[in-house]
Amino acid sequence: MTHPLTLITFIPLIGMVLILLCPKGQEKFIRWIAALFTFPQLLIAGWLYANFNTTTASMQFAEHYAWIPPITSITFSASTGSASRWFC
Repeated sequence: MTHPLTLITFIPLIGMVLILLCPKGQEKFIRWIAALFTFPQLLIAGWLYANFNTTTASMQFAEHYAWIPPITSITFSASTGSASRWFC
């Protein structure tokens, strides 16, 4: 799987935008959207858990991107043994 930390971060944001675009009175549809966008997160979290190497203290699943290239701003995300951390 490529970019699991990015996916687990932005999938709920896409679902949130879709929920915000729903008209009032569509509670059942909103619940289905929420469930639909929660399920992939559960699968990704399970994959991260299954593939996490507990024998090392180094960062795992590291992702490094140029965020705003003209000002050389970057974003870096990785998971360590204790928590997932975001650095900008």
